[in-house]
Amino acid sequence: NDPENLQYVTDRLDVDSLFTHAAYEIILGNVDFTNVRVYRVPGGKWKWIFFDLDWASFDMSYDYVNRYLNDKGHGVRKMFNNTLIRALLKNDDIRDQFLTKLADLMKGNFSNANIEARVEEYRQLLDPEMGAQFERWGGSREKWEKYINTFLSNIKGNKKTLIEDLKEYFGLSSSEISAYFGEVDMN
Repeated sequence: NDPENLQYVTDRLDVDSLFTHAAYEIILGNVDFTNVRVYRVPGGKWKWIFFDLDWASFDMSYDYVNRYLNDKGHGVRKMFNNTLIRALLKNDDIRDQFLTKLADLMKGNFSNANIEARVEEYRQLLDPEMGAQFERWGGSREKWEKYINTFLSNIKGNKKTLIEDLKEYFGLSSSEISAYFGEVDMN
């Protein structure tokens, strides 16, 4: 909460990039979020690279807010130090920025309509190739369809739980939840 410390950090790293990365990891329920990469162009700020989602959206039963922001760290055996994001979130303005980022993503990129449209777009793109995929690597069209439907169900069905987890972790009131997440489609 020291303004000089906050300025030092924000001069060196792209806080929006960090928050976008964290929000995606939490929303997608990625249990393997220790694969972190950052980059910086000369004279620029550090930015996060989003990759490695092979363990995302399989099991949405976890509290991914607490899992990501746990004070002992996050990831497998809590090996990844998350002191930076937790320290930033102690600042009310920064916390508001993070919650706004989460809400905007849930209303936009991760809205049910957008998720359904993107999944259908990629399903149609990949469908002609899947026969060769199954022939070479195994699997079946039925399993593929099951994975797609599970993904859709998990992403669409997790929003209410995610918002409840955010409410608990940040101690948000019902009016704050409504202000941030009131337009999120939870069906």
